[in-house]
Amino acid sequence: MDAALKLDQGFGSNDTKSLELECAPASNHRGVLEYYARIVRENPVVVTEWLQLAAALREAMHLDQALVCVQRALRLDPHNAEVWCEQGRIWSALEQHEQALRAHRLALEFKPERIGMQVEFARALRLAGKHDNALEVLQNCLLCDPARRDAKHERMLNYLRTERYRDAWLDIDAREQHQLIEAGRLDARPWRGERIGAKRLLLVAEQNDGETFWALRYVQLLARRGADLHVAADTKCLPLLRHLPVTAWRIDDPELIKQRFDFYIGVAGLPAIQDCNGLTLPQAADLSVPADAQARIESLVKPVGRKLKIGVATGARYGDQAMQAKLFSLRDIPGTAVFDLPAELVNAERTAADDFEITDYGDLAAAIDSMDVVVCTDDAVAHLSGALFKPTVVLLRQSAHWVFGRFGDVCPSYPTLKLLRSNSIADHDDMLCEVYSLVRQWAAQRIKTCDRI
Repeated sequence: MDAALKLDQGFGSNDTKSLELECAPASNHRGVLEYYARIVRENPVVVTEWLQLAAALREAMHLDQALVCVQRALRLDPHNAEVWCEQGRIWSALEQHEQALRAHRLALEFKPERIGMQVEFARALRLAGKHDNALEVLQNCLLCDPARRDAKHERMLNYLRTERYRDAWLDIDAREQHQLIEAGRLDARPWRGERIGAKRLLLVAEQNDGETFWALRYVQLLARRGADLHVAADTKCLPLLRHLPVTAWRIDDPELIKQRFDFYIGVAGLPAIQDCNGLTLPQAADLSVPADAQARIESLVKPVGRKLKIGVATGARYGDQAMQAKLFSLRDIPGTAVFDLPAELVNAERTAADDFEITDYGDLAAAIDSMDVVVCTDDAVAHLSGALFKPTVVLLRQSAHWVFGRFGDVCPSYPTLKLLRSNSIADHDDMLCEVYSLVRQWAAQRIKTCDRI
């Protein structure tokens, strides 16, 4: 099949331009995009079909094309609140926050009673850094529906971003958790801080790998309380857990739900019980680097000799590919060797074109360990690199993960991280100039050291 899908016809207007959907053949989104593209061809004047295609394109991070679809939908129905809301989501993904807020306000003009749209508006306010305004909107939502889970989750994210940890952890159960918990399939009670000496406690890994790596730092504290600890995690995470005082389970192991545990808790919920005020922060978890993976990757790195080895990992968000291309020009600096690392792993199979054929986080940990420095975005690789105490430069946007805070260039959770911040999705030049400057210094120092030897 071709690497592009084209909608050449049926736009419901006299516009003869075609919409080209660029999508790699191996993409997880390709089948979805093909399906909605076909539906739009068959129903070119149905607003909901354009809306669904726009949402699919946004999920696949084809944001420019998603905006085209939204514009087509608005031509058909300019008073459709759902379409304006979707446009707001796309503008937020593009980090064009004023346009996003304008679109959400228009959506609420047409459907002011829709609580879901008010929550979406609050999300856009949070991404724009307007946390007080977001909390005000969410408070009104929760007055109308106190049990509204998405509003509580959004409130939690606002509190975390503003370092109001005690307030944030009150809403921790509103977050999206693994289906093992959501479906109530475990023969155990949720842990709320009861005594756990000699009790079997199951820690369920979250759906966000980075948060899981961050929260595993609390495992040692639980072990000191005498708990019999078990961790249920995705296959791709299991190689990292060998040094922790836990029994590791594959989260889809059918034997897991047959086990009898006294309590369970989602890993990211641990700080809500262990340190609800955020006053103390344990050292990062002792994650293991598999010896076989380390030996394999060291053999691949060995040919570069004493050059400064730089691992580069950027995510799948809009603009990350352009930034990655610029980062690979670091190899033009004398004395450097640049390696491609995946920013995160979606499943247990290889999901990115990298230099080491990485298939799980054990492989990724070994690759990070073999580097001299890592340059990455705020994805799982940043947490993993920080946990391995590897010198790391993290490139942050305005809407960075809450662990990295809103200000400053240091991260209390990971002392070896240096944080660089940008307020614009289109302007990474200041950050990249600082990366180049740092790498030149490190490379020059490496050359001097090698000359002395």
